[in-house]
Amino acid sequence: MNLKNKDIVFIILIAIFLINFRAGAQDIIINEIMSSNQETIQDEDSDFNDWLELKNIGEEEINLSGYYLTDKKDELTRWQFDPNKDYIIHPGGYLLIWADEEPNEGKLHTNFKLSSSGEKIILTEPDGVSIANQVKFPQIMTDVSFGRKSTNPSKWVYFISPTPERKNNLGISSYYWTEKIKFLADNKIIVSLFLISFLIILILLFSYYKTNKKLEISKIKYKNLFEECPIGLIRCDIKGNILDANKEMVKLFGAADKEKIKEINLNNIEKFKDIWNNKFLSSKNEDIIEGDLEYTTNWGKKVFFKYKIAIILSKKKGSEIIIAVNDISREKEIEKDLKYFSFHDELTDLYNRRYFENEIKRLDAKRQLPISIIIADFNGLKIINDSYGHKKGDEILIQAAQILNESFREEDILARYGGDEFAVLLPNTTKEAVERIIKRIKEKCKNTNNDLISISLGSATKEKPEQDINEILKKADDNMYKNKLSESRSSKSNIVQGIIKILNEKSNETKEHSLRMTKMAFELSKKLNLSNTEQKRLSILAALHDIGKINIDENILKKKGSLNDNEWEAIKKHSEYGYKIAKSSEVFAEVADDILAHHEYWNGEGYPNGLEKEEIPYLARIITIIDAYDVMTHDSSYSKAVSKEEALKEIENCAGSQFDPYLSEVFIKMVRNQERCE
Repeated sequence: MNLKNKDIVFIILIAIFLINFRAGAQDIIINEIMSSNQETIQDEDSDFNDWLELKNIGEEEINLSGYYLTDKKDELTRWQFDPNKDYIIHPGGYLLIWADEEPNEGKLHTNFKLSSSGEKIILTEPDGVSIANQVKFPQIMTDVSFGRKSTNPSKWVYFISPTPERKNNLGISSYYWTEKIKFLADNKIIVSLFLISFLIILILLFSYYKTNKKLEISKIKYKNLFEECPIGLIRCDIKGNILDANKEMVKLFGAADKEKIKEINLNNIEKFKDIWNNKFLSSKNEDIIEGDLEYTTNWGKKVFFKYKIAIILSKKKGSEIIIAVNDISREKEIEKDLKYFSFHDELTDLYNRRYFENEIKRLDAKRQLPISIIIADFNGLKIINDSYGHKKGDEILIQAAQILNESFREEDILARYGGDEFAVLLPNTTKEAVERIIKRIKEKCKNTNNDLISISLGSATKEKPEQDINEILKKADDNMYKNKLSESRSSKSNIVQGIIKILNEKSNETKEHSLRMTKMAFELSKKLNLSNTEQKRLSILAALHDIGKINIDENILKKKGSLNDNEWEAIKKHSEYGYKIAKSSEVFAEVADDILAHHEYWNGEGYPNGLEKEEIPYLARIITIIDAYDVMTHDSSYSKAVSKEEALKEIENCAGSQFDPYLSEVFIKMVRNQERCE
C-alpha cells in the first residue's frame, strides 16, 4: 500500500470516529430543570440549590468528560465537565448537575445559577462549538420542576413532585393550573377545612334535595308497585270504604274498571263483613289477618281468594288498610283433582285400592251386616296387550269397568284393586243377592258382542260380627281364582278365536289361506305318519301360523302390488307377534315355537333367528313348505298365482336351501299323486 492510500484510510477512520462521536452526543438530552429549589432536594452540603438533569436516551454508555454547560448562547464554554475525569451515563441513566455558582463545592457544581423567570440552557460538545442539546425553559415557580413528558419527550410539562434522577411522572402542561394545584398542595390544612366546610354544605343541601326526591320517587314507586303488582291489592279506610284498587284486582273481580270497585263497601258484603268485624277489627288491628275465601263477585265471577289484611298507621291522613288478594282458583282445582285421584283410578275412574281399604275398615260394622265382597278378574289381558297393544287393552279394561259399574248400587264400593282385578264391597247384601249380581254380570259380558271381554268372579259374605273382614276378602279372592282356573282355558281360547276373527276381517286372504293350509296339513301329516297329538298340533299351527298379522297395518296386508323394503320388514315381524300371542294362551302355547320358526330356512338364511336344518322345529319345517306352496298357487294382493307344477318345481329347486329336502320330496310326491288321481 503506498502513502497516498494510507492517508485515505486514515481520513476514513477519522470520519467514522467523528460520526460515532456525534451520534453519541445526540443521545444526551437535558431532561428536567429546577430553577428555584427551596425544599425538594439537597446537595452534598445539605444546601437547596438549583439543578438540572441530563439523560442518556441512547443504547450505549456516554462519557461527558470535556462537555460544557452554559446559560449564555455567546459563551458556550462557560462551565466544563473536568476533561481529566470520566462522567459516565449508562443507557437510560441520569446525571444531576447543581447550578449554584459554587464550582468549588464539587465536581458537578456549575459556575452559574438558573433564572426562575426562564432562560436557555445549552449542552456543548468537547469541541466547544457543537451544541449537543439545548432547552429554553419558561418561568418556573418555587419547588416545581420543568421536564420532558415521559410518554412524549419532545413535550415539556411542570412537575409539582420533581423526579431528579428518576423517570418523569405525570406533569401539568399549563402554568396557570400548576400554580393553582401547587397552592392547594402547599396549603393543605386551609384547603382541607374549606373543602370540608364546602362539602358539608353540599351534603346538607343534597341530603335535603335527595330526601324530597326520594319521597317523590317513593310515592311514584309505591303507586307503580301498587298498580302493577301481580296480585290483587285494595286500599280502604277503617270503615270498609274502598279507596283504590290495582289492575290485578279489577281483573280478579271481573269489573270494568277500578271506579266500579271503589263503589263497594266491604261491610255491605256478607262474607267480607264477617272477616272484617269478627277477625280483623277484633284483633285490634295489630295482626296480619289471612285466610281463604270462595266468593262470587258483583260481576258474577266465581273465584277462590287467598287474602291478607294489614293496617298502615298514619297520624295525618288517618289509618289505611291494605288487602292483598291472590286468585288460587287454579290451585284449588289442582288440589281437588289430587284429592280425587288419591282415591280414584285414573284409567277407569273407579275407586282405587287405597280408598277400598279405607272403606272396608269404615263399613266393617254390625249395622252393615251382612257385608259381601266380590272379586272380579279380567281374563286374557296379557293376550290382548300382546296382540293389539296396551292401548287396546286399556280400552277393553274400561269397557269391563263400565259393565261392573252398571251392575251395582250407588252405595256399593267398586274399586280397581290391581292391574286387571276389581273388588266390590256390598254392605247389607246377602249371599243370595251377590249370586244374582254375579249372574247378571256374566250375562252382560255375553251380550257385549265383544269376544275379548271375559271376567272371572268370586264372592264371600260376612254374616256375623265376630268374622274377620280380611278373611272374607281373602275367601272371595280364593273363590275367584277357583273359578278362573276352570274358566281360563276356554276364555283364553275364546279370546284367541276372537283375534282370528278380527284378523279374517282385516284380510279375507288370510282366512282362506288358513283353511287351505289346515286341510293340506292334515293330508301331509298322514303321509308322514305323525301321531294324533302331532296331527292336532299341526292343524292348530296351520290355523294360527299367521295370527301375528293382527299387529300388521291393514294397509300393508291389503296393498296391491309389490311391498317396499320397510313394508317387508313390517310383514316379517308377524312370526314374533304370533309367538307372543300363542305363548299367552295355555291352549295354543304348544305351537308358539313353531309359529316363531315357520319362516326359517333350511340353510339358515330365514327369519327371525336364522335357525338351520334340525334346529328348526319339525312342525315348523312342514308348515313352511305348505305355506310357500299355497302362497305361490293363489293370488295375493302383492303377487300373482303360478301353476301347481311351477310351484312344485320351485319347492324342488329350493329343497336343501329354503326347505327340508326330505319333507320337500314327500310333499311333492303327495301333491303329484293327488293331481293324477284327480
